[in-house]
Amino acid sequence: MLVAGVQMEITGEPRGNFETMNRWAERTLFLYPHAKLLVFPELAYTGPVHPGLEEGEVLEKFSSMARDLGVWLIPGSFYIKTAKGKVNRAYLFSPEGEVVGHYDKIYPWRPYEDSIPGNRTRVFDLEGFKVGIEICYDIWFPEIALEMAELGVELIVNPVMTTTADREGEEVLVRATALFTQSYVLSVNGLGRGGVGLSLGVDPEGKIMARAQQAEAIIPLEVLRERLNSVRERGSFSSNRILKERREK
Repeated sequence: MLVAGVQMEITGEPRGNFETMNRWAERTLFLYPHAKLLVFPELAYTGPVHPGLEEGEVLEKFSSMARDLGVWLIPGSFYIKTAKGKVNRAYLFSPEGEVVGHYDKIYPWRPYEDSIPGNRTRVFDLEGFKVGIEICYDIWFPEIALEMAELGVELIVNPVMTTTADREGEEVLVRATALFTQSYVLSVNGLGRGGVGLSLGVDPEGKIMARAQQAEAIIPLEVLRERLNSVRERGSFSSNRILKERREK
């Protein structure tokens, strides 16, 4: 399965961001017509500061986008209004425009992020592959990825809006997450008001398969079932059978 992240310039103006998302989606599918899943950065639609959207507005707009493109879509994340307060939520849309499910960020970045935390990890079935989502700061807390590993995750998607100097540290965390879950990981950051870039995709042994610098770019990542099976059966670097040992305890 070929997945593609889009590292794009993000402003504080949703209309312009939406046009940019559509333009990059079309370019990505032109260059990578076999891509099954497109992933955008955290808060790609609104930018970092927003009081919260009505869920219906998001579902209508991005269901149509997924359906028009005919592709699985994680359009970053959105601040969504709920009865308890706003959450930072990522949706997975099918090529038919259906909402397969959503994940709410468990660890908002305090004190700057005023959304309320989610309380549940999620793993979704995407044409036979198990895909999990964790949003930005979540990757600093390994228990989330470990819970997804217990649910059989094979690809972890990490939409990010990191504007700070710790993006270098996040690269270490992305690779470590791949190693201890023996999964592929795609971490997609934004640019401008959306981050400092440096998106990357890694394989189940933490090897960097694709990397972007600090310019708009597409990050393709091929998720191979044979590679997953080999690493999990023989062990990372043919020595560490992490998932097997956890399940045998």
